[in-house]
Amino acid sequence: MIITEEEIIKHATAFFTVMRTGGTAAEVASFFLNPSPRIYLTDTGASISMEELHELHKHWKWQTHEFSLFTIMPLNAEPARVRTMALHTGKLDLTIWSSRSRAWSEKTGF
Repeated sequence: MIITEEEIIKHATAFFTVMRTGGTAAEVASFFLNPSPRIYLTDTGASISMEELHELHKHWKWQTHEFSLFTIMPLNAEPARVRTMALHTGKLDLTIWSSRSRAWSEKTGF
């Protein structure tokens, strides 16, 4: 059975909620099948661990994640696996992310 757009959005929304509300690195990692998951940064090609991602997000006060238009490419039927690709960039960036740093917010009052 193929993974649906609705399932992708539900899973990603739950992931972003954990990220936005300060979930632990272990909670974030629970969204991945790989026991040592990494986040790949499409603009630089670098990758970071869940611990590094968690530390990075501690510095953000305000975050939003908006879903971009994306396509779904089936990779495997059993077990079900898909890849999503943003239509506006042709890359794997499923969302458009915005944030403010805690330091900037404290300095400016925003």
